[in-house]
Amino acid sequence: MHCGYVKNSRVLTDLQTMPEEKGDITMRTHIYNKMTAQEVEDYLASGKDTVVIAAGPTEIHGESPLDIENAFAQLQAVTIAERINAVAVINLPYIYPGGTAIGRGTVWTTELQNYDFAMQFCKSLVDQGFKKILIVPGHGAYWLPFFIRDFFDKYHIHPVQVRANYRLPKDSVDGSVTSMDKFLDSAAMIKIKQQHKNLRIDPNGRSQRGEVIPNDPVLREFADIVRPLGGVAALAFMDRRQHGGGYVYHSEEEALELAEIGMKAVEEGVRNSDFEGLLEALDTYQAYAAEVAEKNPRFSRL
Repeated sequence: MHCGYVKNSRVLTDLQTMPEEKGDITMRTHIYNKMTAQEVEDYLASGKDTVVIAAGPTEIHGESPLDIENAFAQLQAVTIAERINAVAVINLPYIYPGGTAIGRGTVWTTELQNYDFAMQFCKSLVDQGFKKILIVPGHGAYWLPFFIRDFFDKYHIHPVQVRANYRLPKDSVDGSVTSMDKFLDSAAMIKIKQQHKNLRIDPNGRSQRGEVIPNDPVLREFADIVRPLGGVAALAFMDRRQHGGGYVYHSEEEALELAEIGMKAVEEGVRNSDFEGLLEALDTYQAYAAEVAEKNPRFSRL
């Protein structure tokens, strides 16, 4: 059933390609593993050297697909890459998931494994010629600050954690809840995966919202004490519904309409973020770090 795409073909076209910031090279695609070997060579030969990495978990999240939080990161990474004429790496979907290991849909990796992989993966990117590394996490990435510090100390290349500062419409009756899954799941599915058949669509009037219940009092009380003191609370959910929610669309038309809202919000967030200024500052700072290493042998040997 493709009626939604016929009726909304303009929307689909608009969603799939954000107008890119003009640079020294025109790119057929910004998604790294969809580029050819020669396209990577041409990109780096043009003087461009920026990669935007999306990293997120595969985990239970109510009625949402297991990759929902990774899809958010992918959507942002590709939109940012289009804006600054960068390369987007979007195929890192098995990052540490947090407290959702109680569900058999969750793929479990550790923070240390993520750190080790990032060190090797980003070293390869630097060896290939990419000198500016932006990372969009789709989940609370506790490993990321340690990785950034250690990678900078060792290679004098400073990875930067970023996000698109988007704002979505309020989703509840009283305006207190913003539903990322409602607006961004469809946008990510259409723009990144282009597989509308994977959207959760139920035309029979089923409830559109997955059930969510509060965290256990013991967990809440512990986190409420630790966090104000500057600590990190490692969560462990008792019930899958504590990490529930998710949105089930009534039709393909509805999914496309909400996707357009979500995509425009992300694009506006990227436009309102100074990524061009970030790249310029990053170039300057990394040149400074190289000078520090040259004048201070101990720093160069870390």
